[in-house]
Amino acid sequence: MSSASIRAIAARRLIRPLVFALAAGLVVGAAAHADPRGQTVVLDRGLGPWKLGMVRTVAPGLIRTERHRDTGGCVGGPGLAALIDYYDGLRLSWNNDANGRPRLVEVATTRRGDRDDHGLTIGRSTIARARRAHPTAQPMRAPHDPYALGATELYVYKQLGYESGASLELWFNRAGRLVAIATGRGGC
Repeated sequence: MSSASIRAIAARRLIRPLVFALAAGLVVGAAAHADPRGQTVVLDRGLGPWKLGMVRTVAPGLIRTERHRDTGGCVGGPGLAALIDYYDGLRLSWNNDANGRPRLVEVATTRRGDRDDHGLTIGRSTIARARRAHPTAQPMRAPHDPYALGATELYVYKQLGYESGASLELWFNRAGRLVAIATGRGGC
């Protein structure tokens, strides 16, 4: 085997892990930026590569992080979150697991074109259409909450355990147009 062949093999062995690491970083990094076709929020799953329960990852484009005292016990987001990361049109709420690692407990999007798995799309869908898609959910006026994403909320809940569940929150402006979608897990 020639020395040029050996160098080529060595270079491939060094470059391949770098390419995989770069590709993995781009997948999460791309999630922080709006996809022109939109991404789908799925109840109890997440949004694109942001999966509920995943360990905290900081992607390119992070605007700011809010740090809160860990509440211990009950988890939820963003009101009970230890960390909240803000990207353009994206809010990620993290709470520490038993080992102190931040885990994703809620993802919320205000990006036009993002949708839920029923096809309700930010910027296009109305509260009337959302009520037909989720007939058991009742609209509620948004409380005076700094984390409210609209004037009216349609709240869908799925019980997962004795004191835990997953939620899908559809937020509407005063005109009844969908402006935000969030999904998260919580409980005590």
